[in-house]
Amino acid sequence: FELPNVELPVASADPGLGQLLAHRAQAQLAENSTAFTLRDRARHWLRNNLQGDEALGARLAKAMHLSERSLRRQLAEQDTSVRALVDDARRERAIALMERGTVNLDAIAEELGYGNASAFGRAFRRWTGQTPSAFLDRQRSSE
Repeated sequence: FELPNVELPVASADPGLGQLLAHRAQAQLAENSTAFTLRDRARHWLRNNLQGDEALGARLAKAMHLSERSLRRQLAEQDTSVRALVDDARRERAIALMERGTVNLDAIAEELGYGNASAFGRAFRRWTGQTPSAFLDRQRSSE
């Protein structure tokens, strides 16, 4: 087609249908833009980028296209924090690794950004009420 023809009206156009479709498209766009809160987007990013602990808040803020201060403020408005989201992501990842059979606690601790296995063990006990070893024993006995 030629570019000047783009501006010509369509002979069989239905203005009412066009208006209805435009309205539905606008509604869908509005719904999609609010469907995922900052908390949801941050959780998703953390699940995929949890390696290490250095500057995790700064990296998350950059990924969310916010300053660290704005990130903290907006998360507080959603009743959460960077620390809480990181803690949740670490818990989910630790349990997934242990359920999958990764039993080297030093490797899990390192992957999750803990300084050593005992720091990881304390966090795991806080999350689950049991030690990593007890969790693994339960996993083995249920198989």
